[in-house]
Amino acid sequence: MKGKTKSEIRANRRRRVSRCQRTLYGWASWNDPPTPRKKVSRPLINVYYRNHFDLIWRRGWKRSYEYLGLYYRSYADLEDAIISRCLKLATRQGAAFQVEQALSLREYFHRHPKALPVFCRLARAGRFSLLGAGEAIIDVNMCNGETMARNLASGTWYARETLGSSAAIANHSDGFGSSAQFPQVARLCGMKGIEGLGYCVPDGPYWRGLDGSTVLVKFDYPGVLFSYDHCYYEPCLACRGYGRSGGRVCRPCKGTGLRLSQGTYHLREWIEQLNSPVGRYLVSSEEMLPDEALPGLVAARNAAGKERYRWQTALALMPLFEKDLRRVDDPDVKVSSRVENNPTVSGVLVSRIRVKQAARQAEGWFYTVEKLAALTSPNGGQSFAGDLDRVWLDLPLLFFHDAITGTHNDIASQELLDTARGVVTRAQTIAERAGARALRGARRILNWKGPGTVAVFNPHSFRASLPVEIPAQGNGYRVTDRGGNPLPVYREPSCQDPPLPGISIVGPDYWKKRGSEVPRTLGFVAENVPPMSFKVFHIAPRSAARKTALNGTVEMGGYRLKWNDQGVQSIVEQKGGRELLNRRRGPAGHLILEQDIGDPWTTRSMDRPRTSCLNMSRCLGAFRSDDAVALHFAGKPGDHLPFGAEIDHDTFGLQWYQTVRLIRRLPCLLFDLEVFWQSVNHRLRVAFPSRSTTDRGIYKIPYGVLTRERYEMTSAAFGTANGDWPATWFAATEPSGSTPGLAVINTGTPSVRIENGVLLYSVLRSPGFGHCLFRYAQEYPMPTAEIRDGGHHRFRFALMPYTGKNLPEVLKASCVLNHPALTWQVPAHTRDWISSLRVDEPGVYVTAVKPCHDGHGMALRMVEQLGQEREVAVYLPEGVTRVQTANLLEETDGEIAVCGRHVRIRMKPYQIRTLLLRK
Repeated sequence: MKGKTKSEIRANRRRRVSRCQRTLYGWASWNDPPTPRKKVSRPLINVYYRNHFDLIWRRGWKRSYEYLGLYYRSYADLEDAIISRCLKLATRQGAAFQVEQALSLREYFHRHPKALPVFCRLARAGRFSLLGAGEAIIDVNMCNGETMARNLASGTWYARETLGSSAAIANHSDGFGSSAQFPQVARLCGMKGIEGLGYCVPDGPYWRGLDGSTVLVKFDYPGVLFSYDHCYYEPCLACRGYGRSGGRVCRPCKGTGLRLSQGTYHLREWIEQLNSPVGRYLVSSEEMLPDEALPGLVAARNAAGKERYRWQTALALMPLFEKDLRRVDDPDVKVSSRVENNPTVSGVLVSRIRVKQAARQAEGWFYTVEKLAALTSPNGGQSFAGDLDRVWLDLPLLFFHDAITGTHNDIASQELLDTARGVVTRAQTIAERAGARALRGARRILNWKGPGTVAVFNPHSFRASLPVEIPAQGNGYRVTDRGGNPLPVYREPSCQDPPLPGISIVGPDYWKKRGSEVPRTLGFVAENVPPMSFKVFHIAPRSAARKTALNGTVEMGGYRLKWNDQGVQSIVEQKGGRELLNRRRGPAGHLILEQDIGDPWTTRSMDRPRTSCLNMSRCLGAFRSDDAVALHFAGKPGDHLPFGAEIDHDTFGLQWYQTVRLIRRLPCLLFDLEVFWQSVNHRLRVAFPSRSTTDRGIYKIPYGVLTRERYEMTSAAFGTANGDWPATWFAATEPSGSTPGLAVINTGTPSVRIENGVLLYSVLRSPGFGHCLFRYAQEYPMPTAEIRDGGHHRFRFALMPYTGKNLPEVLKASCVLNHPALTWQVPAHTRDWISSLRVDEPGVYVTAVKPCHDGHGMALRMVEQLGQEREVAVYLPEGVTRVQTANLLEETDGEIAVCGRHVRIRMKPYQIRTLLLRK
């Protein structure tokens, strides 16, 4: 700083603030200069505090932990301390502050219910506000559309019902990219703008999404933002983080358990000139407690009379943007060149893959059970509404932008996995109650034995054949429908998969080495189950189906397969004789090991050599029964190399076991993959080579599909995308003339790229260092060994042709594989239970059937997924006499005439519609 003038020093500080705005929150990050304004001699400057609250990252949400002799408080504890100090400063010294997410405020009021009236008074006075981030700032690329919509709507409801008002614009601070349907979701929640878009940001002041919905994204707040991101509190050394010492409240940390001496506020400057009559003075941090000296400093500055400072939140600045917000629907506004804000830090699409799989499973279970509860209750599921709401509130935590992304420590990861299991368990409990209400005598299947009757629930808005797997004892079983027609049985309890020779820790030997038996299941296809209905099937014991060994080729279910030791080399559609695979690029589902030096966010090296595992695989056996074919492959690199002489010293544990299933009556082939993985600075890909040579593909996104081109990694800097795209349920190569493309459905592995017609799914990463988990607070020890995802993993993919015209069938198959088929054991006399609610239109999918938020009737949400305008017939449940159209907040905007038992509604391309069904 030596030799610089005071004005140069101030200019440097302003540049640092600007950089912080761009990198941390993405504000003011396009090239358009701010609108020039005349300098105001004595502007009115609004002062407020705000913390960027992470629900999961360096800490757990509600789970504190002890590590290396110190006790690390949860984020819920830390946010409690921060909000309490903000509240103290507001009530005693007139300060103002904001909270980003509804989940943070919910937890605070759970602990301090008497504080609610104080917050309401502050909100009315403009000195407290809850931002429009929803329940949480979630990742909107890896959730399904309903979670993205419900998150924002639920947070808005909470703000209105708790505080009396809600934010005018949405907020997505620190979110890693954003989906093409996010603008429509914001508009359907009454918000014309989205602030805080970061990492990959729109290149214009307005962003127009997939359906044409437009939002303002340029918010140039006049004034300054001071962001203190240097402090991530370590535990207090006097009490080791417990907040008490010798039976008393610890004095150095004031009972917080935090090392408060680390929270230092650097020198700030005042706003001496401003090109606006009003502005802001925002003091922000992440974990840091608010500066208690600031109210006194503001009062002293006001006494000097140079500027006018007042304590008000950013709501006071909204009039600055009213004109731009009113123009969102003008056709001539300058919109971003992209419908989505991707790609960005795409390492997050793979890191800690178990969390992604668990979150996807929890999501599927919840929305399936919610439909069941609403459909089987005479009041639209209102008797289950409270339980459903409590379960659903765990989904925003699972999809928080440092949760589903894998960018957190090991303790937080375990908390997330436990949370996901809790969602499934509680959803199953609700399903038991709802199923028993619809089917007298229905009970949950724990371990099937002997003859009996099973009811299967189809949660989808279309008739479907559902793969069903239930735990079972015995040898074999025959499954029939009520007419006595046999159903395909593809797995029986006595079925034994062939083990991998020698010492193995995958396949059947995995269970033996754990001292347990291989799980026994009965797998069958429940055929033609009507939409959102129960169908009853009968199960009877029999001898296990006879299996025939195969040698290199087989035909079943409309496909002809050929294979060798390396894997499935050829898949031919029998109808039309079209080959689906490019044999020259390897078999379907073969593994590729790729060097990936980096952190959980990003690949940090351009050097990314690949090693094909083709020649490391072997066929263990191929078998056919009447209804199914199973091909078994396994392998490991360096089959007989001694310890210490591994081919790759950074991959010292890699074995896999793959089963390819061809099942009668299913439109796709199932690829089940088990992997044992111990590695560092690598990623594992699963390759599916299509006959297409294109780099262009169709990708499933929340509430739609999107065509994307291939891109390449251009830099090793933090925040750079590495070549993969997010795909929620599937990705497909485009067809070329009569040559079909290939669609590959995933069940929780959303990272994929298409390269010369080959779909490359990334299923595992082993980042070598934590980067942001360690940065800024290098003396903050962190349990992060599990970022490398070591141990056993199981993945499922499904493969089917893609012709463009069969996109509805691909969408249906991906829905079926990502939602459970619910089953109950029922009395033999039980009849089918057929729901009269259905939507007869293949391009429209029902994403939710739920209790109405106002407590009366049920809400039906559906989305047009093929990009075509269409008229949809909705057939109504018995007793519904009134149908209202509504936004995502279930605010009505019209009524549709009921003709007999159905209504007709017009849907635009990719439009989301909500109907309220009233009796």
